[in-house]
Amino acid sequence: MLIPLLSIETALLVSVLILVLLFILFLFSGGSPLFVFWVFPQVLQLITSPLKDVNRQVGKALSTSQEKSH
Repeated sequence: MLIPLLSIETALLVSVLILVLLFILFLFSGGSPLFVFWVFPQVLQLITSPLKDVNRQVGKALSTSQEKSH
């Protein structure tokens, strides 16, 4: 049970840090809406693709641990 919880917590931490960085960049860019519409989707894609990989790895780890326990 520890592995999924840890990965979820770290994923949340990373995404919060990225959002804070985005906000700082947004302030430095003068708050242009173009920045938000162009950069934000790309960053979201960068965040979500590793998360999907982590979920797959966690699923594999869970299935293998369940097979061992049976």
